[in-house]
Amino acid sequence: MVFSPHCDAQDFPRWELSGAFTYYLVGKLPGRTDVPSAHGPQVGLAYSINKYFRIESDFYAGFSNRIIDLTTPPPGSIHYNDKLLVGLIGPEFVLRRPNRKLSYFAHYLTGVGYAMDNQISIFGSPTGIPTAPTVTATSWMNSVGGGVDLNLGHQVSFRMLQVDWMRNEFPGNPHTNWRFVSGFVLRLGEKR
Repeated sequence: MVFSPHCDAQDFPRWELSGAFTYYLVGKLPGRTDVPSAHGPQVGLAYSINKYFRIESDFYAGFSNRIIDLTTPPPGSIHYNDKLLVGLIGPEFVLRRPNRKLSYFAHYLTGVGYAMDNQISIFGSPTGIPTAPTVTATSWMNSVGGGVDLNLGHQVSFRMLQVDWMRNEFPGNPHTNWRFVSGFVLRLGEKR
């Protein structure tokens, strides 16, 4: 009777697959007055080691006309259709309580970001092909954050909110930023 509550508390998902929408707020860049941001899909996969600890990986793609200023466009050109691809992995701590609708998590993730700073002439091109070159860069990225999941049933949760503070070291434009995530989580197996 003393140990029965602990036995029920041992159930936890072995794998969790998440799909979400992400809003990436880059923040004010040096020497600029506007605040660029991006949005896009995020997919994550987590493997639970025990009830309180799992390994999390997530992959994010962000799109905007201006995400990362890798270089100043040549005269007569502007930033156009920039892309940011991020892959992160790391430990995640989870607080799950039996018969409760909410579960909480906090993580530290590290990985790689790939940015593409596309530029196009404001005067257009006779061929329709951008006349300014595309600049690309790769950087280590770190993320510290957490969030809340609402359990909708045995195998599905709604990720109400995930907030991450992110840091990158892109050449010529290292900065910190915020990422906000919301979506769904599918639990692929129960471990006892």
